[in-house]
Amino acid sequence: MMVTSASSLDWLQTLADGTRVRLLRLLEQEELSVSELCTIVQLPQSTVSRHLKVLAGDSWIVNRREGTNQLYRVETSEWATARGRLWQWVREQADTPTTILDQQRLVRLIAERSRSEAFFSSTAEQWDKLRVELFGQQLDAHVLAATLPRRAVVGELGCGSAPLSYLV
Repeated sequence: MMVTSASSLDWLQTLADGTRVRLLRLLEQEELSVSELCTIVQLPQSTVSRHLKVLAGDSWIVNRREGTNQLYRVETSEWATARGRLWQWVREQADTPTTILDQQRLVRLIAERSRSEAFFSSTAEQWDKLRVELFGQQLDAHVLAATLPRRAVVGELGCGSAPLSYLV
């Protein structure tokens, strides 16, 4: 079957750019933020964002918000079609020293992410104690006081003895 639709030509144009191919190779393996992609491909945020916009506009990737981050991943719902076959062919052609380095940096990033998640999971129950050890008992009060105007009126709502109001 020969594919000649306008969308197929758009796909070819999108995949003709090496940076977009590098990004797709990464995003088919892992959901990543712009910052993580910049770290891996070692390009500025503006460049990565511009290429992500093209990929999203041509429905190669999708994104979702998680907190303050936009996370991107490959849209795989059409991989069984001509789009998927085209991508498979392009991916096979794109084994270069640069994409190998990208892959190594991705592996390191995933390992670092796992270590970070493990640390915060293991310290979650001890976080209040750790915070006091690192920053002192009255960190909340100092931060709150620093953000208030000089003649602010403070009211602490809730149960208990209003320890923050007392300290401020």
